[in-house]
Amino acid sequence: MENSSITKLTTQKTSSEYPIIRPIIPNSGVKLPVNSLLKSLEFYWDILGLKVKKQTSYMVAFNTGLVITQIQSLDENIRKIGFHALLYFEVDNFNNRFSDLKKAGFNILSNPTTWQSSSRPYFRCSDPDENILEVFSIENAKGIFEDLFNIKD
Repeated sequence: MENSSITKLTTQKTSSEYPIIRPIIPNSGVKLPVNSLLKSLEFYWDILGLKVKKQTSYMVAFNTGLVITQIQSLDENIRKIGFHALLYFEVDNFNNRFSDLKKAGFNILSNPTTWQSSSRPYFRCSDPDENILEVFSIENAKGIFEDLFNIKD
């Protein structure tokens, strides 16, 4: 398609006229470099309650698609970048998870509140490597994409 065709298409339709695209990508996830596999495992498994799918001496894969990996196992060029991530999780026992994080001394960035125009509770915290997490309650939830993009079935 030519560039002029793209311009023509985008100027003729409003965003509400485009179909909702729901991403379906099998076998995908996020690989998160961590300084301490043990501290991160405690955070994601013990406190957030993620289930371990596979574990080796340098990485842990969770059932959510998140993989934590020792930063030392990555190429030196990647380690030099010093990047951080913004992750979201839907958890059960939302209030207990918040209390457990606070009791364990993890950095709470925002207290529980509701997500924008929904009634969905969430809070922000950081993990041991200063990645930022948005932690949502899974109870009565449609899913993050429906909440973020106000999708109605």
